[in-house]
Amino acid sequence: MAKYKKRADGRYATTVTYLGKKHYFTAKTSAELDRKVQEFKIAKRSGTYSSGMLLKDWCDHYLVVQHAAIRKNSWATIESHIRVHIKPELGDFPLCNLQPANIRDFIAALSAKLASRTVEHIYVTLKALLTQAVIDGVLAKHPMLQIKKPKVTRKREWVALTQAQVTKLLSVITDPAHQLLIKLAATSGMRRSEILGLRYQDVDLERCTFTVRQTNLRTKGGGEIGASTKTEDSWRTVSLPKAILPLIKAQIRTVRLQAMSDALWQPYGLLFPGEHGRPLNPDAISKLVKRYGKKADMPKDFCLNSLRHTSASLLLQHGASYKTVQQRLGHSTANLTLNTYSHVMPGDDERAAETLANII
Repeated sequence: MAKYKKRADGRYATTVTYLGKKHYFTAKTSAELDRKVQEFKIAKRSGTYSSGMLLKDWCDHYLVVQHAAIRKNSWATIESHIRVHIKPELGDFPLCNLQPANIRDFIAALSAKLASRTVEHIYVTLKALLTQAVIDGVLAKHPMLQIKKPKVTRKREWVALTQAQVTKLLSVITDPAHQLLIKLAATSGMRRSEILGLRYQDVDLERCTFTVRQTNLRTKGGGEIGASTKTEDSWRTVSLPKAILPLIKAQIRTVRLQAMSDALWQPYGLLFPGEHGRPLNPDAISKLVKRYGKKADMPKDFCLNSLRHTSASLLLQHGASYKTVQQRLGHSTANLTLNTYSHVMPGDDERAAETLANII
């Protein structure tokens, strides 16, 4: 009997390659798994093979493979889709018995209780894991080929503050570190993960710039430093207002003093560290900013990401080009910036018409 790998959940698993395609099997015991493998080989040779693997078992295998292939926060999102939605509703279906009608019913049920954007993301996760099953030879035919992606019925709304609102928000914050965090978000346009991943070595005090090199990713346990940024364009160097430098210098001094007095301090070098120097929990910071927003009577949907939109909107309103804003935000293309913020400049068309009238 062959030796098989025992998973953390106690089940045995193995992958068999046949004619260049990989086939994944699981069982409660190694003897049962060995029987499945032998039956598979015999059935393949006779042309009668049909995988009886359950969708939930394939999901487990898919997550293991993807864990090393994609970014940690992307994996966490996929894992949540599978654990919360896909496995409870479709997990007991044998892969070979999963029909388009089952998936349409599943999507319809999700659409009745979740936001359309969330349903779209779950659809993408389900289609990707079934596509991999077809590629690996576990599933003969893809059941989602004729099922269109659900439409997003309402675009995501976002809030951008005015200069007066930013001033009012800062007026209710007394903690110097929190003041700096809000000012950095509003003046730099950084994402939450980028601000919380910023190290003081990433700040050039002489040139008055910062360089985004890493991110603080949300995980089940809180925050975790990722070795890369969201996209290649997210790795960027951005200028800072000189007025913010004293706050940054003061924060660096404070953090270094904390490190010297804490025997358990971990040398992440973060500008905004958590307990013992570890990465902060991103969700905790978002909740903190929401509380400040409520205290300052900010708009209902105000959140930390609103300060990123605020930065872009104020720059465009004061004459910055879309290309400049794209580079500061770390967008992959100027078109993305244009499509997101074109409504911020509603008078552009009228001004263009007046310009032509003066020329012709």
